[in-house]
Amino acid sequence: MKRRLREWLPTKESLLQKPALRSVAHLLGDENLWHLNRRSVSMGGAIGVFWGFMPIIGQMPLAALSSLLLRGNVPLSLATTWISNPVTAPAVFFACYELGLWILGDAGPTDGYQFSIDWFVSNLAPVGVGCLAAGSVAALATHFVLRQLWKADIRRRWADRKSRQQVRRKPPD
Repeated sequence: MKRRLREWLPTKESLLQKPALRSVAHLLGDENLWHLNRRSVSMGGAIGVFWGFMPIIGQMPLAALSSLLLRGNVPLSLATTWISNPVTAPAVFFACYELGLWILGDAGPTDGYQFSIDWFVSNLAPVGVGCLAAGSVAALATHFVLRQLWKADIRRRWADRKSRQQVRRKPPD
């Protein structure tokens, strides 16, 4: 798992050159924020997913700062904010809006939905509540799933190692 993540995630140097992160680059110099271990990977993934559900501009810098404060893996937190990319954002935020309506006990509009900036601003409460709820649940689920995947990968590697050692120790017939 670690090797695949290393191949997939951007390097520290390439990320610190991004204009959005230049203002906080001096804070992100700590090597521990870039290491791949069970704790930092699960925390970084959860942070990124949480901010990815927020309907705000600046998700990536906020994910980087949160990773700094919570000691999560910075590249993974930045990558997972893209859960709400331009293709998925309308569906994600509409689902969050519906969740927010349900949490607030509101029936929603009777004249249909019209996605626009005005609609978004006038419906900020249900969108915000839904995004906070969905982001929190998704972040907790991401944290748990990444920890379990990491543990399963370690168990698999130990089993492979043990079987290789047994093959080497087997006496010739």
